[in-house]
Amino acid sequence: MKPFQIIPAIDLKSGVVVHGLGGKRRQYRPVRSAIAGSPTLEAVVDACQRLGLSRFYVADLDALGPIQPGSRSSPTRPLRPTSNLKLLQKLLTDRPITCLVDAGVTSHRELPCLFSLGIHQAVMGTETLADLGELEKAVRVWGPEKIVVSLDLLQGRVLSRSPELQLLTPTEALRLLARLGVASVILLEIDRVGTGRGINRDLVSLCLRTLEAEALPGGGLLAGGGVRCLEDLRWLQEAGAAGALVATLLHQGKLTVEDLAAFNSAAGGA
Repeated sequence: MKPFQIIPAIDLKSGVVVHGLGGKRRQYRPVRSAIAGSPTLEAVVDACQRLGLSRFYVADLDALGPIQPGSRSSPTRPLRPTSNLKLLQKLLTDRPITCLVDAGVTSHRELPCLFSLGIHQAVMGTETLADLGELEKAVRVWGPEKIVVSLDLLQGRVLSRSPELQLLTPTEALRLLARLGVASVILLEIDRVGTGRGINRDLVSLCLRTLEAEALPGGGLLAGGGVRCLEDLRWLQEAGAAGALVATLLHQGKLTVEDLAAFNSAAGGA
């Protein structure tokens, strides 16, 4: 079994790291961090590295735009790296880190541009995904180890521009993703992001049982949204999740080097 991964989540907007709060992206402001001296990408990544964290989730909010519940149109367009992605590219060149990046990809044809920046995994979020055929092609062409699907939820419902996905429950969507060959899924409860409400344990448990029943290749479920304490991380690890996205917990200074060392020691991680 792979070690449980604690993955710093970074929301980038206009070149700075912002504090995500419940998906209200127009209201996001530069993060005030107890671990980083400024909201720059470089400062936040360096602070997380000092904690021993080297794998990052990055959302390019300039590419994603505001959340549009119920939208059924998502025009396919060539991916042009934003200033956020150019900043990330430089950081990936200078530092021994890996990133999974959500840049609002809608087509498998956009992925060569994204991977050329040096990212490790591309996130295809249901929020922007309009055509499940594009996801299937992406997995087939690049392999399941390179594609992570973010199952984006808003108030417990699947957020997507795909009419098919909009009609599904989270567990039904997971079963469909498994059939498409997806190996890694982020269960992202957008309305919990930045709130410190805690994870939705009932939903996470249900989703983990669903993935086990579907024998999802790799069985990789990352939980995101609302992680508020070390105990949430311990519960996720014991429940069988592959890892968790964390942001507010880190920036509040509530996850120390000592905490992480103790957690990894108890979990048998690296």
